[in-house]
Amino acid sequence: MDVLVIRVFPSLQVSPINAAVCLSLMAAAPQLYAEGMFDIKPYVAATASYDDNVFRLTDKAEASALLGNDAMGDSTRLTEAGLDADWKISQQTLRLALNLNQSRYNRFDFLDNDGHSARLSWDWSLGSHLSGQISTSESLAMAGFNEVNNPVLNERTTRQRLYSFNWNFHPSWRLHLQRDETMQENGLATFRSSDREDIAHEAAIQFTSSAGNLLALTMRQVDSEYPFRDNFAATVFGNSNQQRDLAFNAVWKPSGKTRLNARLARVERTYEELDQRNVSAVAGRLEATWQPTGKTSVAMSVVRDIYAVDDIAATYVQSDSVSITPTWAPTAKVTVPARALFEKRNYQGDPGFLLGVSPEREDKMKIVGLTVGYTPHEKVETQLSWQKQSRTSSGTGNGYDANALNFNLRVNY
Repeated sequence: MDVLVIRVFPSLQVSPINAAVCLSLMAAAPQLYAEGMFDIKPYVAATASYDDNVFRLTDKAEASALLGNDAMGDSTRLTEAGLDADWKISQQTLRLALNLNQSRYNRFDFLDNDGHSARLSWDWSLGSHLSGQISTSESLAMAGFNEVNNPVLNERTTRQRLYSFNWNFHPSWRLHLQRDETMQENGLATFRSSDREDIAHEAAIQFTSSAGNLLALTMRQVDSEYPFRDNFAATVFGNSNQQRDLAFNAVWKPSGKTRLNARLARVERTYEELDQRNVSAVAGRLEATWQPTGKTSVAMSVVRDIYAVDDIAATYVQSDSVSITPTWAPTAKVTVPARALFEKRNYQGDPGFLLGVSPEREDKMKIVGLTVGYTPHEKVETQLSWQKQSRTSSGTGNGYDANALNFNLRVNY
């Protein structure tokens, strides 16, 4: 496996400690696997893509101004190697997921990048009533261009830690407690003001019926800090904010073919610097899944969400969306999902000194896509997908059209 990774990713370096851990796992794998304790699944994958508007630019005139020519599209090659491993020790399960990837662009080769992701988790259990998870993860990937159409390579590192506790104090009732920490770091100095540290605490009480229906009341609070904002950015957006959600969740299965998921939440976002940024609103989600036959299914959703954004005329977005995803599986080896989504975003929460001066920005996004998946062998997966995006905006220079075509091949060992 090491030889394969070195051939596919000649520019990547593996530390002696990581190499020793991987070799130890691979050496112990045959005996542990035979005993049903250890399951390791290496894989390699390759993706060929074409995107006719990589930087999500409005038109060729904007492309000429930013890039020096009116070329907006490019083809890319993504190669990956990784493994997923599970190690069962009595009631405990250790999970490891590793991925190394390399992206190469044909025209915009300044975007060439090497990324990775790693996650280690412990699903712990104590008796039949107490359980939870402790996990840590890190990923390195290129930031996208949907919101920031600046033609530069900004590699973003995301680190996460999670601690959860579940107490099944009754056959139908569960208490859930969780703390998760997320840190995002941007590679380019020009984006460091968007570096963010989130600390979230969550508590939920859940009831599950014998039929699998669920009712839950959840309280969640997220405290966000921006440690590298200068005086101007701090004045406009602030250095910290807090979001509190009180949500009611429900899962209902009226029949074996239908499933309904619902969420209704009261959301409060507060900013210490200016009261004009604060928001108190209702958010929610309604999802329905229907499987009329063994070969067809339809998923539909209606969503209202509120989340932060760093924009010169707003500090948060209210998003309203509707989507439908029908899926057809004519054979055991072929699946054909399609997707259509419409989303409206209102950029709200004027930063303060612009109060009453700048009109609120409103975007409308349309996305349609089609995927054909084919599994010729139990260890070989292929996928061909097409997606079209279209965004109109009341803000100058924020609208775009984009089409993307991808072919993916993955081999599992």
